[in-house]
Amino acid sequence: RQNQKGPPGPYQQMQTPPNQRYQQQMQQQQQQQQQHMYPAMAVGIGQTAYLAGTATLVQDVDKQVLVVLRDNRILIGWLRSLDQFANLMLHRSVERIYVHGPDSLVRFGDIERGLYLVRGENVLLMGEFDPSYDANLTQVSADEILQLQHQEQEDQKKREERRRRAMIECGLMPTVPDAFDEFGL
Repeated sequence: RQNQKGPPGPYQQMQTPPNQRYQQQMQQQQQQQQQHMYPAMAVGIGQTAYLAGTATLVQDVDKQVLVVLRDNRILIGWLRSLDQFANLMLHRSVERIYVHGPDSLVRFGDIERGLYLVRGENVLLMGEFDPSYDANLTQVSADEILQLQHQEQEDQKKREERRRRAMIECGLMPTVPDAFDEFGL
C-alpha cells in the first residue's frame, strides 16, 4: 500500500521526517513563550513595540522632563540617564515652585539645582515638559518665591488650626495628623 500513487486518502497522511516535525514543534513553543514573556516582541510588521516598566522611559532620554516627587516638589531638567529602578539623572535641572498669591495670581519661581540624581522610589509622576504651559503665569525670583511659599505655608497652618478649633467647639474630634506633618511633608 505504501507504493500506491495518487493523493493520500483519509487514513493515509504524508509523513514529515521526525527531526523536521520536532524542529517545527520547538519553534512554535519558543514563539509562544516569547509572546507570553516578552509582549514587546509579539508585534506585527508596522506596529510599534510596547516596552514594559521603566524601559518606557528610555524614549524620554535627552528630552526636557517634569518630575513630581513624593514630597510634592517639582523638578524640571534634561533626562540624561536612568536605570532599571527608575533612578533618574537630570541635567541643568531647576526646582519649580508654584504659589497662589493673595491677588489670585499664580506665580512661579525656579531654583537652580544643576545635576540632580533622583531615587526612583521618590518619583510620583514624570512626563515631557511643555514650556508653553507656564506662559500665562508670572515668573518671580527665587528669593521672592521662597518668601511667598513660606507665607502660603503659614496661612495654611492658620487655616488648619481654625478648622481644628471649630471642630472641637462642635464636639467633633479633629483628625490626627500624620507622622509626615511633623516634617512639613
